[in-house]
Amino acid sequence: MIEVVLDTNIYSSDPLRRTARFNALLRLAKSGKLHLHIPYLVQKEFLSQQTEHYEQLVSSVGNSIIELQRKVSPNLVKKLDGIKDSFSKIQDDLISFPTIEFNKWINEVNGVVHSISELHGVQVIEDYFEGAPPFKNKKSRLDIPDSFIWQVISDLANQFDVLYVVANDKKVREACGIKQNIMTFESLDDFIQSDVCRSTLEEEKVKENIERLFKYASVIFAIRQDEIREQLTKALENATIQSEVLITNNSHYATIKYITDYEQDITIGRSALAQYYGNGMIVIPFNTQTKITAEYGLSSAEYHHLGLKRTEQIFYSELDEIAEESFTLDVGGKISISVDSQKILEPNLSEEDIKTLMDNSELNIDSIDQTELSVNLKE
Repeated sequence: MIEVVLDTNIYSSDPLRRTARFNALLRLAKSGKLHLHIPYLVQKEFLSQQTEHYEQLVSSVGNSIIELQRKVSPNLVKKLDGIKDSFSKIQDDLISFPTIEFNKWINEVNGVVHSISELHGVQVIEDYFEGAPPFKNKKSRLDIPDSFIWQVISDLANQFDVLYVVANDKKVREACGIKQNIMTFESLDDFIQSDVCRSTLEEEKVKENIERLFKYASVIFAIRQDEIREQLTKALENATIQSEVLITNNSHYATIKYITDYEQDITIGRSALAQYYGNGMIVIPFNTQTKITAEYGLSSAEYHHLGLKRTEQIFYSELDEIAEESFTLDVGGKISISVDSQKILEPNLSEEDIKTLMDNSELNIDSIDQTELSVNLKE
């Protein structure tokens, strides 16, 4: 049995847990090969973050309806009243969605939530004054949540021969180094690609077949560019992007309004970079470059500070203090290739079998991991 703990940031990086890495985790758990442990504070931190986010979204929708009512005819105001009433009836459901959905998922993976004990509180206070890991320094209040999470991890490590901890937080990983039977990973991808998971997911059995599949991959991807681009467009539109250099407002965030053009084909990495996540799913890195139009808040002072060359390229509403601008966006992420889960495990497949597997594969944008903006200033 693989005993594993995920830190809060792992859940926060993929809140709905729909990527291949979480699907692989789910399959391992449901098959009884993996046991997921969830410290209560991880559950509380994650749900607090998500609930706050949903509250902000709900508030934004409500405020937008009210703002629209100030700017339209009485007839439309009345219609918007109906929408506002309907929306108000589901506000509580929307805000409670993260909690209901996450708890349902915990049951699905047969996860166990570990509560905080009185002994944990005593040990946290002692470590707080001593500056013991995961505290960076003595009396560092910001590290108190990590210390409570560490107490649960420490207890679990005393119960099992090996405990796997996935945490993006360096402090947590360093604290885990105290115990020799804890193996740490910085990301869920790293954990799923580790030897313990790969052998369980039967990757070694399909390694040769994956290499042979990729002989046809470039042809298939060339044929199905439109299909993949359509998926990527849906994933990118209304997504938030960040650039401290190009988005000069306080938050440095902008929202992608629409994709205007793809400047490069979507290309995938070498077969050596492909990872098998079980159940016929192969995941491979991709990259491309596209032109986008993005929208972001910008004060009048910030706008005029940009300089003539830049402002000539921006559509700016001084009344609303909203900027709309075109950028080039470099995109990197992962594509999942789903094939017949039984066929991919078979040895000695013919070339025709391999080609048929690839021809009938399902391609999906699994995750977008990197976005980088650039702008070409007019001469």
